[in-house]
Amino acid sequence: MKLQDLRRTHRDYDPATIELHEDLFAGGAQFRRRIGRYLPKHDVEPDAVYARRKAQAHYLNYCAPIANYFASLLVGCPLQIAASEADPDFYATLKEDCDDEGADLNAFARARLTDALVAQRSWVRVEFPAGTGAPVESAADFEAAGLGRARLVAVPAKSIVHWSRDGAGALRWVIEYTRHEELVEWTDAEPTVTETWTQWMRDGSARRWQAAYTPARPPLPTDDVREVEPPHNPTGAIPLVCLELPPELWLLNHLADAQLELFRKRNALSWSIDRTCYAMAVLKTAAKKPPAVLGAGYYLQLGPNDSLEWPAPPSTPFETIGAYVATLKDEIHRVATQMAQGVENNAAAVGRSGDSKAQDAQATVVVLRAYGALVAEMVERVLCLVAAGRGERGACFDVKGMDRYESDDPGLRADQAVALEELDIPSDTLAREVLTRFALSAIADADEATKATVRAEIAAGLESRAKAAEAAKAAPPADDADAPDPEATVTTPAPPPRRPPARSPSSTRGTSRPGA
Repeated sequence: MKLQDLRRTHRDYDPATIELHEDLFAGGAQFRRRIGRYLPKHDVEPDAVYARRKAQAHYLNYCAPIANYFASLLVGCPLQIAASEADPDFYATLKEDCDDEGADLNAFARARLTDALVAQRSWVRVEFPAGTGAPVESAADFEAAGLGRARLVAVPAKSIVHWSRDGAGALRWVIEYTRHEELVEWTDAEPTVTETWTQWMRDGSARRWQAAYTPARPPLPTDDVREVEPPHNPTGAIPLVCLELPPELWLLNHLADAQLELFRKRNALSWSIDRTCYAMAVLKTAAKKPPAVLGAGYYLQLGPNDSLEWPAPPSTPFETIGAYVATLKDEIHRVATQMAQGVENNAAAVGRSGDSKAQDAQATVVVLRAYGALVAEMVERVLCLVAAGRGERGACFDVKGMDRYESDDPGLRADQAVALEELDIPSDTLAREVLTRFALSAIADADEATKATVRAEIAAGLESRAKAAEAAKAAPPADDADAPDPEATVTTPAPPPRRPPARSPSSTRGTSRPGA
């Protein structure tokens, strides 16, 4: 097949946008490697000044914390897998280690959601060992040879370069592309570039082409690329599952412009401060001899009759840029929380009412449930592919979880619990749910085992309390002889007689009675 044909891509394939989102999410060294792309050069700006401005630029990453916030809340309620006509021991093992590198299925699913938040799509490939070709006589031999030990592989969104769908939206075929550049041997003068294209078909068949060359001698677009042996795929279908977010849930698509604008304006403000906010000494003297070094060593020497005017720039632009930077930061959080809180990220939000906070928390839960449903569906399709590759044709899976989130305010939950207690609603289920949600919101960062223990303890405690109340109602009243008879007439005792007031003595030792 011609190289130019293999390098064709789908009309919706946008590697530039994916690369921008990945850089904004990663930050650090990855962002700095392409900082010239994100910090444009000004008109007629000298190259040396531009180079210095790039060297001093700094990037404050807001995208990663926001994306990780949603992903971390999502896995607070782990996946629960119910399987029928499948080997429970194998899938329990797969749940604990799904990629042969120790990754738990929940952590793997969280990472795929994070990838989708960045690139809109996240792909998972199901792989099986190819085996030695020896005949397998029984299911025990199949398991003993490890042929059914599937593993999940994360495929970057940039690697899926072309695809085709039928009228129902199902994939007919997919092109997966990889490129590696490395020294094959230590003694090689140049690294070897290896490009691989794999076409996965929906009937389970596959084809693969591979080109290897050195950077000094790249192939021509009209060159033929040799076809190599295709990979092993026992699933009978395309071994790829895509987690695709709708546009309204594609987080980085909402954040990227505001984050990039914030980066540029913040650095413009920083550069302006560096260029204008450092004073320089000015010496007026008739002596021609240079003076001693002053301060940092920078000075300007003028004659006694000379004059130099250097008006400082007005402060208004600095105030404007500073206010704009603060607004951009708020806009980033507002864009992110259009799916959640929808309020300004400033100090005024601290005093919001309980109703407003409840609405914010409910909005967050709505978005998280949408993410959770998409992730659970992806995991279910992955498990169906695994079962097909293992020959478990009748296997059926029901994946639940990622549908309960303790992301709201514990203080608000406490107020609600107190209010419901005052109403004295006769519902044990309501009391259990309110207390459980309050307790879990207070320990939202705890592991799932601790949360399960708290749920069980609250249920047991409420049940014990209810039994004690019923026992107290059923117990007969105590026979107390000292208890007052309710039918007896209650008389109020007469007050004691008042003593007459004592008469004042006519005289006291050392005193005299005053005259009338």
